[in-house]
Amino acid sequence: MLQASLVAPNEPTRPSLVALSAPLVPARLEAIARWLPASRRVIAFQSFLESYLDLERRQLYRQKMREWLQIGAFGKRAWTECEPLDDPGSGPPSQIAISLKTRAGSVERFVVGRCDYHPKQVMIDRSEVTRLITATA
Repeated sequence: MLQASLVAPNEPTRPSLVALSAPLVPARLEAIARWLPASRRVIAFQSFLESYLDLERRQLYRQKMREWLQIGAFGKRAWTECEPLDDPGSGPPSQIAISLKTRAGSVERFVVGRCDYHPKQVMIDRSEVTRLITATA
């Protein structure tokens, strides 16, 4: 189960927690996005989730998250992930990625950095950050 939180704009100190299976999270995010004023943005933050999901649920979850990004307006939704790498090689064991709808209208994933499991610093991938900036400018 995954805990998803929602902070109402008029009640910033009263979040509500909702237990959801991962593939249901995008529908919850869509409900939140529709509830918020159009000027607001929704940023979904995911940390060390996917290794707890079986392959089928992981694929369904990722597909539905990309669909959630695609149906949103440009600049209004982002999905950030901090997940362990299958084979980190000699670098930090986790990667940080940002997925969003680009100005061109496609959903893209940008792996902008790497970090430890309890990060004190992040190794930024400048070329990916530049690609992200270019895609959203």
